[in-house]
Amino acid sequence: MRKPPDGQGWGDPFAEQLKLCWLGPLYVCDGRTIYENAHPVGIYQKPQPGTRDAKPTIWQHARFAAPWDLLSGEGLGSLSGARYVKFASLVYPDLSPIRGWGFEYDPRPAAAPGYVLIKRSAHSTLGGVAHEWYYLDPRKGYAVVRAELFNLAAGAPADPKAATTRQTIRLDDFQRSPQGFWYPSVIYDTMSRMPAVNRKVGPGVQDQTWTVHYHFDFGAALPDSLFVVAEASNSRK
Repeated sequence: MRKPPDGQGWGDPFAEQLKLCWLGPLYVCDGRTIYENAHPVGIYQKPQPGTRDAKPTIWQHARFAAPWDLLSGEGLGSLSGARYVKFASLVYPDLSPIRGWGFEYDPRPAAAPGYVLIKRSAHSTLGGVAHEWYYLDPRKGYAVVRAELFNLAAGAPADPKAATTRQTIRLDDFQRSPQGFWYPSVIYDTMSRMPAVNRKVGPGVQDQTWTVHYHFDFGAALPDSLFVVAEASNSRK
């Protein structure tokens, strides 16, 4: 990566590009229905001169999303415009035992001193067994600090490093909200793929990592007008 010009920081070019964009909300929820901004121009196209703040907002019912998709993270695929909205259910997931699933609890994992480890597994519809390992930090309200998601053949010893493909999610730079709960401000999402033996791509595991930063403004004003959607009001009449 080339160093930015003198007098500029790493983020300056992105800040300048954002000035050319129309920024608007993607989703609004009235507690019962999600409304999606269907503006035909989109938020990443350069607006016409003098119209940056004059783009109309066109709301329509989100056909494949429900209120619990917004911050719970469940049904994440339904929010195509905000794939990283999965936050609350990642930091504090429901890890209760599920009937038909394998469940293990390790209060003192040897590979991660000071944490607790919960392992879940279930037979995959694609064949084999799907494994989920969650490392929780008791010092941070039992928030998840690392998750390993991988598939293995039935009967194979559970080991994420043995999986051909695995997803590793690492939650970092934890902060504490005014209400007292812990949350990460950075999440690293890594997909690791082990090359096939007959593929000339070099030895070892190939990793691709997405880094997502979260910024929360706990002091922001939230007036009721922010959640007023004309279509939502009319739909009740």
